[in-house]
Amino acid sequence: MFLFPASERDATVAGLESVALSDGHGGWVFQDLAWLRLQSVSNGLYSDWDETDVAELEGRLAKVPDWAVVADISVQASAESLMPLLAAVLGQGGVAVDDNSNVPWSLTEIQAGRDAGRASAFAAFPG
Repeated sequence: MFLFPASERDATVAGLESVALSDGHGGWVFQDLAWLRLQSVSNGLYSDWDETDVAELEGRLAKVPDWAVVADISVQASAESLMPLLAAVLGQGGVAVDDNSNVPWSLTEIQAGRDAGRASAFAAFPG
Protein backbone atom coordinates (compact mmCIF):
# COMPACT_ATOMS: atom_id res chain seq x y z
CA MET A 1 0.00 0.00 0.00
CA PHE A 2 1.20 3.50 -0.83
CA LEU A 3 0.17 6.49 1.31
CA PHE A 4 0.45 9.95 -0.22
CA PRO A 5 -0.29 12.41 2.61
CA ALA A 6 -1.19 16.04 1.98
CA SER A 7 0.91 17.04 4.98
CA GLU A 8 4.59 17.91 4.75
CA ARG A 9 7.16 15.19 5.24
CA ASP A 10 8.11 16.29 8.79
CA ALA A 11 4.46 16.33 9.88
CA THR A 12 3.94 12.89 8.34
CA VAL A 13 6.95 11.52 10.20
CA ALA A 14 5.57 13.00 13.44
CA GLY A 15 2.23 11.32 12.71
CA LEU A 16 3.96 7.99 12.09
CA GLU A 17 5.95 8.33 15.29
CA SER A 18 2.75 9.01 17.22
CA VAL A 19 1.30 5.59 16.32
CA ALA A 20 4.22 3.38 15.26
CA LEU A 21 7.57 2.32 16.68
CA SER A 22 10.90 2.83 14.97
CA ASP A 23 12.24 -0.34 13.39
CA GLY A 24 15.82 0.84 13.96
CA HIS A 25 16.49 1.02 10.21
CA GLY A 26 14.77 4.28 9.26
CA GLY A 27 11.25 2.82 9.12
CA TRP A 28 8.42 2.08 11.49
CA VAL A 29 6.32 -0.85 12.69
CA PHE A 30 2.65 -0.41 13.48
CA GLN A 31 1.40 -3.05 15.98
CA ASP A 32 3.16 -5.85 14.05
CA LEU A 33 0.52 -5.29 11.35
CA ALA A 34 2.32 -2.88 9.02
CA TRP A 35 5.94 -2.15 8.21
CA LEU A 36 6.43 1.37 6.93
CA ARG A 37 9.12 3.35 5.19
CA LEU A 38 9.43 6.57 3.24
CA GLN A 39 10.27 6.17 -0.41
CA SER A 40 11.12 8.89 -2.91
CA VAL A 41 11.07 9.16 -6.66
CA SER A 42 14.89 9.06 -6.63
CA ASN A 43 14.65 5.68 -4.89
CA GLY A 44 12.26 4.20 -7.46
CA LEU A 45 8.87 5.15 -6.04
CA TYR A 46 7.03 4.78 -9.36
CA SER A 47 9.43 2.37 -11.05
CA ASP A 48 6.86 -0.42 -11.38
CA TRP A 49 3.75 1.75 -11.88
CA ASP A 50 1.86 1.99 -15.16
CA GLU A 51 1.68 5.48 -16.63
CA THR A 52 -2.12 5.41 -16.34
CA ASP A 53 -1.88 4.75 -12.58
CA VAL A 54 0.50 7.69 -12.12
CA ALA A 55 -1.85 9.84 -14.19
CA GLU A 56 -4.82 8.82 -12.02
CA LEU A 57 -2.86 9.71 -8.88
CA GLU A 58 -1.95 13.07 -10.40
CA GLY A 59 -5.60 13.65 -11.29
CA ARG A 60 -6.62 13.08 -7.68
CA LEU A 61 -3.86 15.18 -6.10
CA ALA A 62 -3.21 17.76 -8.85
CA LYS A 63 0.46 16.71 -8.76
CA VAL A 64 2.68 13.65 -8.77
CA PRO A 65 4.13 13.43 -5.25
CA ASP A 66 7.89 13.01 -5.03
CA TRP A 67 7.66 10.78 -1.93
CA ALA A 68 5.26 8.43 -0.17
CA VAL A 69 4.88 6.20 2.84
CA VAL A 70 5.12 2.61 1.63
CA ALA A 71 3.37 0.06 3.86
CA ASP A 72 3.81 -3.69 3.80
CA ILE A 73 0.66 -5.07 5.39
CA SER A 74 0.39 -8.29 7.41
CA VAL A 75 -2.23 -10.87 6.48
CA GLN A 76 -3.39 -10.44 10.10
CA ALA A 77 -4.43 -6.84 9.48
CA SER A 78 -7.97 -5.62 9.01
CA ALA A 79 -9.23 -2.23 7.88
CA GLU A 80 -10.37 -1.49 11.42
CA SER A 81 -7.00 -2.41 12.96
CA LEU A 82 -5.14 -0.08 10.57
CA MET A 83 -7.43 2.94 10.93
CA PRO A 84 -5.24 4.68 13.57
CA LEU A 85 -2.28 4.46 11.20
CA LEU A 86 -4.28 5.66 8.20
CA ALA A 87 -5.72 8.54 10.23
CA ALA A 88 -2.25 9.56 11.46
CA VAL A 89 -0.87 9.68 7.91
CA LEU A 90 -3.91 10.81 5.89
CA GLY A 91 -5.75 12.85 8.53
CA GLN A 92 -4.78 16.14 6.87
CA GLY A 93 -5.70 14.88 3.41
CA GLY A 94 -4.07 12.86 0.70
CA VAL A 95 -4.78 9.39 -0.63
CA ALA A 96 -3.82 5.75 -0.26
CA VAL A 97 -3.34 3.44 -3.22
CA ASP A 98 -4.20 -0.14 -2.41
CA ASP A 99 -2.27 -3.18 -3.54
CA ASN A 100 -4.94 -4.59 -5.80
CA SER A 101 -6.72 -1.83 -7.68
CA ASN A 102 -4.06 0.89 -7.96
CA VAL A 103 -6.88 3.38 -7.39
CA PRO A 104 -6.37 6.39 -5.06
CA TRP A 105 -8.68 6.41 -2.01
CA SER A 106 -9.17 9.23 0.49
CA LEU A 107 -9.38 8.47 4.21
CA THR A 108 -13.12 9.21 4.09
CA GLU A 109 -13.60 6.69 1.27
CA ILE A 110 -11.59 4.04 3.13
CA GLN A 111 -13.62 4.63 6.29
CA ALA A 112 -16.85 4.31 4.31
CA GLY A 113 -15.61 1.03 2.85
CA ARG A 114 -16.20 1.95 -0.74
CA ASP A 115 -16.61 4.90 -3.04
CA ALA A 116 -19.96 5.26 -4.76
CA GLY A 117 -18.29 5.03 -8.15
CA ARG A 118 -16.36 1.84 -7.37
CA ALA A 119 -17.56 -1.72 -7.34
CA SER A 120 -15.32 -2.96 -4.53
CA ALA A 121 -14.05 -1.92 -1.13
CA PHE A 122 -10.53 -0.67 -0.43
CA ALA A 123 -8.40 -3.74 -1.04
CA ALA A 124 -5.13 -3.09 0.77
CA PHE A 125 -6.12 -5.38 3.59
CA PRO A 126 -5.36 -9.02 2.91
CA GLY A 127 -7.34 -10.21 5.93
